[in-house]
Amino acid sequence: MSAAWKFHAVLAGALLSTWYCGVATADTGDLENKRAAFRAVYPEVERGNWEPVLQYERLLRDYPLWPDLRASYLRARLDNAEHAEIEAFLDQYGMLKPARELRYQFSLHLAAAGHHSEYLEIYRQYYRDLGNARLDCLALQAQLHEGPTDNIADRGLRLWLTGSSQEDECDPVFAHLRSRNELTDDHYSERFALA
Repeated sequence: MSAAWKFHAVLAGALLSTWYCGVATADTGDLENKRAAFRAVYPEVERGNWEPVLQYERLLRDYPLWPDLRASYLRARLDNAEHAEIEAFLDQYGMLKPARELRYQFSLHLAAAGHHSEYLEIYRQYYRDLGNARLDCLALQAQLHEGPTDNIADRGLRLWLTGSSQEDECDPVFAHLRSRNELTDDHYSERFALA
């Protein structure tokens, strides 16, 4: 290896190292600016105010916590946000934690607001097999409104036959079963024994 080649290799290494340090410093500064902007706007976003984000949107759009910021805003505005806006966010961010949390809150909102078919669509896709009594009973309530009601008695009885109190969301389902005489004395005895 010639001395000239060694000199050029060392020089190229030094230049590359200097360039890399400059890029790393620029990236670190940019990341710090994004963090500061995120911290500055997040409290307002949690209150449903997107206005402060507008001045930092170009800076924050590729920040890793952008989905968290957007999900917080949408969660704060569940009563007023367009369902299409929420659904677009959920489609884009899929199974990221902020999307999962928003999807859960959105589904509860849909059930409470009487959007039964929309609730059932989310429930069937994401929650049906989780064994969550609250969500299961909300689904049965939605089915009572939307139909069909074929398997409500079987599913409702499975929720009834537990050894402890069920979620409040199950009360209308149990009232429906009682009104149709589908809760018998034997069911009450079985539940008492489970307790």
